[in-house]
Amino acid sequence: MKLSDAIVLNHEFARSINLERDRSEIDVINDYQITAKAQEVIERFVAAMDGEKVSAWSLVGPYGMGKSAFLNFFLSLTGPKACRFTQAALKKLESTNKDLYYRFTKNKERFTGEAGFFRIPIVAAFEPINTTLARGLQINSI
Repeated sequence: MKLSDAIVLNHEFARSINLERDRSEIDVINDYQITAKAQEVIERFVAAMDGEKVSAWSLVGPYGMGKSAFLNFFLSLTGPKACRFTQAALKKLESTNKDLYYRFTKNKERFTGEAGFFRIPIVAAFEPINTTLARGLQINSI
């Protein structure tokens, strides 16, 4: 028996995520699996909104570990209340961790009201950072 006979990959979840390309794909949000590590990062964000001093953020890990998928979900989570992507992300968070959902939404509303945070979904390239940011501002439509 070969290992490939016993293990079958679900290719629906094996697709690479690109923040610029996939920002308008609702299935990417609906199919996202909120892991314990994702909840931990959201917890840290909630703690920062609650006043924890944060001097810098970084999300580091090997290729294929879900950093872009998480950021795509997080961008939707932090969006305007009326956005269908935000609604889908919030519903998914609520069904995964009700306490985190309530603390997140309470703090988000306190900071942004219904507008959500200002988000720029960009992918770094070999170009000046000003060019990357300008491109992100130009396509910022999520």
